[in-house]
Amino acid sequence: THRRCAGACCSYVPQTPLLGFEQTIRWVLLEGDEERDEMVVAMDGDVVVPTLMTARYFGMPTLFDGVQQRITEGIDEENCLGILSLAEALDAHVLVEHCSSFALPRLDKFERQSRYWKDVSPEIRQTLRNLKIRRETSRRYGLNDDAFVDLRELVAMLREQLRDQTERYEESLELSRQVSDTNIYQRW
Repeated sequence: THRRCAGACCSYVPQTPLLGFEQTIRWVLLEGDEERDEMVVAMDGDVVVPTLMTARYFGMPTLFDGVQQRITEGIDEENCLGILSLAEALDAHVLVEHCSSFALPRLDKFERQSRYWKDVSPEIRQTLRNLKIRRETSRRYGLNDDAFVDLRELVAMLREQLRDQTERYEESLELSRQVSDTNIYQRW
């Protein structure tokens, strides 16, 4: 019954894989969150991505987030960049974050081995390179690897530090003047 219904509906929904649509219908028909969570955890690998695509297309954030979490468990060197490309296309923030975190320490390796790198869009390549630069900059300033999200945040942080240091300097100059004025009057 599910397969017939899914097949009929998929003919009206562009680029929605039948397996994903079928899983989405099964998920909707389940009673309660526990059963739904169990279904997502037990989902076969061949239906996970189509289900993610279907959940995004139909605006089902609970299923979409659950499937994202399920996919993060299977990220490895072979599929990381492909999943990252898909995540960018689907605006799947959880997957983008996990794939980026996984790829950053391996970025040099990915760049050297064209079989990993050639399928990644230029935008994603640049994003990963920028993340690597941010990570290195964070480390240089003694911060954790993901201390700031973009370089504007670093500039703002440096401006704030400079402003604080300038205020301290001005206060110390004022205090120094007061002390020297006090010492001058005491000598006379």
